[in-house]
Amino acid sequence: MLPRGAQQWHPAGKHSRAVDAAARFAAVAPWRMPQPRGTFARRGEGAEP
Repeated sequence: MLPRGAQQWHPAGKHSRAVDAAARFAAVAPWRMPQPRGTFARRGEGAEP
């Protein structure tokens, strides 16, 4: 799902399955992540709480 080489930025041996799963989840379902109030209601005006 993630492009090859997407995790090259972090040092070798520091890779965490939890971090990878969180990144994958965020990439697949960004709408499920906690959003500040008004993020979707006023997307054009910025997402101020």
